Amino acid sequence: MMVNRIGKVLVIIACLTTGIISLLLAPIIPFQYEGTKKVNYSPTIKQINLFITSDVANIQLNYATDPNADLINISYSYVIGSSIIVTPPSILISSQNSTFGNTLSVNLTIDFPPSILSSVWSTMTKITLNPTLLSNLTIRTETGNILIDNSKSQNKTFIDLTLEATTGNIEVILVNESNIFGTFHMNSNSGNTQLLLMENVTLNNDFVIETTTGNIDLILNNLSLKSQVLKGIVLSSSGTIHAEMYQWLNPTGNLTLNITTNSGSVRLDIKLEADFFSSQISPQTSTGTIWFRTPHPGFNQIDSSLISINTGLSSYINVNITTISGNIDIYADCI
Repeated sequence: MMVNRIGKVLVIIACLTTGIISLLLAPIIPFQYEGTKKVNYSPTIKQINLFITSDVANIQLNYATDPNADLINISYSYVIGSSIIVTPPSILISSQNSTFGNTLSVNLTIDFPPSILSSVWSTMTKITLNPTLLSNLTIRTETGNILIDNSKSQNKTFIDLTLEATTGNIEVILVNESNIFGTFHMNSNSGNTQLLLMENVTLNNDFVIETTTGNIDLILNNLSLKSQVLKGIVLSSSGTIHAEMYQWLNPTGNLTLNITTNSGSVRLDIKLEADFFSSQISPQTSTGTIWFRTPHPGFNQIDSSLISINTGLSSYINVNITTISGNIDIYADCI
């Protein structure tokens, strides 16, 4: 009797082992998911409130060239690698639309449910907005990159612009004469963050760019501040920060740029028109090294700060840089 029981156990173990080996050796094949969702053009709609939540997907948002294009066109293409012996996961792509007055609100949710013996190979969600729309954007992803490019937009105006990625890069390119009225916040935990503001972009509120372990690249080119007194907050725990600021035109306002990183290094390139602003650059580090690249025309070095020769002007652009163990490298002109 004992021998029979042992035999049955061995048979069960052999079956389980064979099944596990079969699962492991089963071929992985691609499954592709493609589709589009859209809201047709309506001349009465002037604004879009777009809210995107995605667990795994790259998001690219730009604008159409035709003023009569769809108010929003969503095109997606995802490839999942899955074992041939299991059912591939079903991806949930939910879009809910509503209209109130001249405003269209769109809530887009992209959900990749967990599945055994499958993995995400590639994802792309392309969002194309009508170029005449006033934009109000909130995009949050768990794993995936976010790219915003408004080079084709005709309206060029944002109410709020909030972008968050847990694991992924964020890149924002805003062209000449873009305008941001409200919140401007970019946050990536473990990805790189890049912001490029072209000529005469108007800021009407403070802005925040932050990452935990990624790098930050910030380029500000001839900002317009519209008599505002604003702050720019740039934060990274362990990444490198590179900030460039070129200001030849009077922004008619004041900006203080606060750059902080714990263990990363900071490089600042700043060139200002001396006739329009005063400027003070104040770096501070605990164990790192501070380099003022010489010459730095238009600035006097006083202790550990650079202070512009022209002081007391109606506008100012100041920069405060703080690191714990990172180095600080400064190239500065005010001429």
